[in-house]
Amino acid sequence: MVDKSKFNQDDINNFNNLFLSKINNAENHQISILHGDSINYKGLQIADLIAWSVFQKVEHGNSQYINLIQNKKISEIYKN
Repeated sequence: MVDKSKFNQDDINNFNNLFLSKINNAENHQISILHGDSINYKGLQIADLIAWSVFQKVEHGNSQYINLIQNKKISEIYKN
């Protein structure tokens, strides 16, 4: 599941095709890509937080946020 950032079906299809072409799927596993709103999926919220923290470090040299989560174990504390 990926965070829904595209709303036009052509854009979604283009994203899916590009994503599938870039992953290593040597054993040809069937892959389904779902687009969901992160407000409805707590796992996507966590993934967004981690990605944003890495972005801050790489793009802006700001490691404040990645340092907060670096070497931390992320555990399930809730269930949908």
